[in-house]
Amino acid sequence: MTKLHITVITLLIVGAVAAPSVSRALTNDQLLQQIARLLSTVQLLQAQLIAVEGGQTVGPVVGVPVTPQGITAAGSGTCVNITRTLKRGSENADVEELQRFLTKTGDYTYGETTGYYGSVTEAAVKSWQAKTGLVSSGTAATTGYGVVGPKTRNAMRAQCGGAAGNIAVERDLVITPKIGQLPLQVTATFSLNSSSCSSFSLDWGDGTKPLSFDAGNTTTCTKDIAHKRATHTYNVPGTHRVTFRAGRGPLSLAGVVTQMNVSVGDTAPVGFSLSPTSGSAPLATSITFPVVGSTCTSYEADWGDGTVDRHEASGFNTCSQDSGTQSLTHTYATAGSYTVKFKTGRAPTAQLEINEQWAVLVRNDIAAAASVQISPTAGTTPLTVKVEMFGFGETCTSYSLDWGDSSSIQVFDAPAVDCNGQQFQKTFTHTYIAAGNYSIKTKLGSQTKLRDLPENSQTILVGFS
Repeated sequence: MTKLHITVITLLIVGAVAAPSVSRALTNDQLLQQIARLLSTVQLLQAQLIAVEGGQTVGPVVGVPVTPQGITAAGSGTCVNITRTLKRGSENADVEELQRFLTKTGDYTYGETTGYYGSVTEAAVKSWQAKTGLVSSGTAATTGYGVVGPKTRNAMRAQCGGAAGNIAVERDLVITPKIGQLPLQVTATFSLNSSSCSSFSLDWGDGTKPLSFDAGNTTTCTKDIAHKRATHTYNVPGTHRVTFRAGRGPLSLAGVVTQMNVSVGDTAPVGFSLSPTSGSAPLATSITFPVVGSTCTSYEADWGDGTVDRHEASGFNTCSQDSGTQSLTHTYATAGSYTVKFKTGRAPTAQLEINEQWAVLVRNDIAAAASVQISPTAGTTPLTVKVEMFGFGETCTSYSLDWGDSSSIQVFDAPAVDCNGQQFQKTFTHTYIAAGNYSIKTKLGSQTKLRDLPENSQTILVGFS
């Protein structure tokens, strides 16, 4: 055991023995202050122990805080550099760093770092947030209680007094939108810790002058978190690499914090069309759309029946100089109503917005399948004639029947609805009493208004008995 070990133990024993007698002469506040000084001295002695065992030279302890070489100041042992939002269910290296930080602060008492953000870690975060005055109520969704978000990360970094404390910027740079057509205006938001001595540069990546601030060599830092907001308008198409640099001290020393892409297409294309939008199955229809720079133009056509035609372009900054139109064709085999959605632009299809959408109505064509059977077509009075109609889709079939002898007409004009797929079948009978020649007129069709159906006729010969 070293002499310094013995000194620490002796000091603890002396303090413990002396405390009862001192308490009789001092007030409670004085006693608490003396105990606090004693604990502070013990901590300093422990720091010297570490330094001595590491081969370092330190000065004597005389009641004044001493920070030996290689040992950070009080509180700097809790330096933390978490760069993303952590919450219950997260599992990564940042969670391990968080758990080590909370172990040093006394809030995480599990005994080992697991890297998993479970109920124990969440409770530790809540404890730390409450005792630092950050937040002490609410939920993760309403107040961020129990979540390591931007404010909590900034507060944790603020406790660091060593080199890691030079991280001057909140890393969650947000740019919206990140894709669009010319001219595209975007908004960037970010935060700076100790803004008076923090330099930053936001390069929009399109050759325009960066937005920047040079704090110089000032050593006076405000204890704030400054929230910054800037707008920029892109007037050149392409994928632009936004670079954000920040740090304490001169701008020339600021490092890259983050980079992200903004995809800007040409002026919003026009001239989209789909034809035909209705017809009988099988129905072939085509989308025609404008293309400028085909080598970097992506497109996606969702035909609404489970079929998707997609083309992913690459190299959005190196576009060919061609322009014109392109067509996509699709055939519907089944009757129904379909919504077609189409999008195109200079970006991956997942980032594109829908340019146009259309409704397509596909009917079942029963012109060939539909039939009218009339029997008999001749006979003596009284003559009973039967008319049978066959088709497809009982809910969407229009028909009419005129017996030709001034009797009532059978008629049904179906609404423009989808066919239900069931067979249409109707049987009508009529008895002719008087002899003569009669013309039976019929109309029959599916998903078509009665007035638009062709009329067919059949002559009936009725003689005397």
